[in-house]
Amino acid sequence: MSAEKAAAVTAGLRDAGELGAGDQVDVVEQLSGGGARPSYVARAGGRSYIVRVKPEGGLLDTHPVAAHAGFDALQSSGVAIPRVHFLDESPDNVFGGPYFVMEMVGGTAPNTFRKPDRDWLEKDWNDSRAIAQDMVRRARGSAFAAN
Repeated sequence: MSAEKAAAVTAGLRDAGELGAGDQVDVVEQLSGGGARPSYVARAGGRSYIVRVKPEGGLLDTHPVAAHAGFDALQSSGVAIPRVHFLDESPDNVFGGPYFVMEMVGGTAPNTFRKPDRDWLEKDWNDSRAIAQDMVRRARGSAFAAN
């Protein structure tokens, strides 16, 4: 099944212009944890991508179509966010339902038990919220201007 997943991600990344005709995804491996939001890492040569998949059932509705739309909307906003490459909405693909592929970004996850990490998160959330509020204001302004 991993070869089928690699072929599907390769095709999507080629269609998106991210991979050339001679490039291909070599491996797709499920990341540990994340049961509510299944994620895979796909590797193509020296590049890595994250594949986010709709969970089977579950308590949280984490639909990849909505997540993709959110990531896509923020691409040029100034919010630090991975680039999204493509979305497959079909219910009967090799991942068993809708999924999207985005770039894998290196870094370290904050530890919310440490005060310096909480302080950093609070600042980042405030900065991101300000950007999002500005985007909403601009969108509302352009909607009013169009009428």
